[in-house]
Amino acid sequence: LAMQQDVHGQHECSHRSIICAVCAEPVLAKDLKHHKEWSCPLRVVDCPHRGCYKRLPLKDMKQHTDYECRKRMVFCLQGCGMEMYADKRKGHHEKYCEMRFVQCPLGCGKSIRENVKMHHVSFECIRRFQTN
Repeated sequence: LAMQQDVHGQHECSHRSIICAVCAEPVLAKDLKHHKEWSCPLRVVDCPHRGCYKRLPLKDMKQHTDYECRKRMVFCLQGCGMEMYADKRKGHHEKYCEMRFVQCPLGCGKSIRENVKMHHVSFECIRRFQTN
């Protein structure tokens, strides 16, 4: 009988403690499947952002989704207020943002915001009256 109890305790009992092979935490045998699928901090999960196919351990996913994912939503850093995917921000800043800095098209040397370029050319530029 003692031998049967020993075998049961080591191999069959649903309340025995098993070490998770992924995170090395002790888990009750009856909870191991749930632990591996839902609560193990080292289980591999998919990034929730559409278009990102990164798979990482759960413990690393918050850092990825909040700061690293190319498909996370970010705001323009130049002040226009536009929201976009992180991987589109560089192109937005360089080509499309109305708040980006551009050189005066008349060649006065001033760096001006795109959204006030016409005002500068029409009313402020020292070269506005010059003709080539």
